[in-house]
Amino acid sequence: MIYSTDVEKKIITIYEDKRCIMKKRIVMLMTGIMSAAMLLTACEASKGLETDRLKITQYKGVEVEQVEKPKEISDEDVESRIQMMLEGQAETKEITDRAVQGGDTVNIDYVGKIGGKEFEGGSAKGYDLEIGSGNFIEGFEDSIIGHKIGETFDWNGKFPDNYGNTEYAGKDVVFTITVNGITERNVPELDDKIVAKLSENAKTVKEYKEEVKKQIRFMKEYRLLLQFGTFYRLSSPFEHNMTAWMTVSEDQKVALVGWYRMMNRVNAPYARIRLKGLAPELYYEDASAGRGYYGDELMNLGLLTSDSSSGEVIGDIKPGCDFDSRIYVLKAV
Repeated sequence: MIYSTDVEKKIITIYEDKRCIMKKRIVMLMTGIMSAAMLLTACEASKGLETDRLKITQYKGVEVEQVEKPKEISDEDVESRIQMMLEGQAETKEITDRAVQGGDTVNIDYVGKIGGKEFEGGSAKGYDLEIGSGNFIEGFEDSIIGHKIGETFDWNGKFPDNYGNTEYAGKDVVFTITVNGITERNVPELDDKIVAKLSENAKTVKEYKEEVKKQIRFMKEYRLLLQFGTFYRLSSPFEHNMTAWMTVSEDQKVALVGWYRMMNRVNAPYARIRLKGLAPELYYEDASAGRGYYGDELMNLGLLTSDSSSGEVIGDIKPGCDFDSRIYVLKAV
């Protein structure tokens, strides 16, 4: 390839079921947490991992005595998160009546030649390129602007002197480029209508911004616990319809429990998650459900995950649906 830099592309997918909307508020939190959590699924807890080629030892001497106090959430933090969510709602439109503009995604064929000869990695067919992404060497993407579908043209460029492949660095290059198609992404504006798609609870833009601020505050408050707490895999996604995990602080006074279910079942029996790593004698309060449990009860009987399918809704937990997910915060009192 002829990339000038490695560009990471964030893809946000929002699932919607005809019967109910996925719990996006918690799924947003689950996404980042589960990414880190799955790295440790090879071990029941943070006891380390060793293979023929890799050895990972557990963190030693790292204490999380108390939950980190969240820093002030800025308007920029909120706007950045909301923009990321709006990007996930963008609609793609095929363009046929105009030339390429900045920000468009074009489908192109290109053939690169140095000294009149094609070189390895310099040609491709049916390549999708976002104009302005900076994926290609300087000037390549700008050269496509103004061209229409079906046009073929030559662009004379030069590899930068510090190009990663020293064989091509500083050399002149000619690319023959054909524009096959043009699409544009239309990102919606933030209004009450789009809020209804992004949130189950918020009805207005003001309410949604407050909701997003709470999400960010949650992640900042429990960052150290997620980063250094003892991790346990409670249920494997490869063995059950339900996935569950938890992380516990060093002093065993705070725990986060993540729960995710793929498909709901009508009139399913009450479900319990047997927890691990808690202090048997401590009394833990689940603020969302308004209930408390002793550690030995949670580890032997389990944490109750009730919903409408089992005939009960507790606390602020709403009726369950397919692709249901929750995060429980347990604190010793």
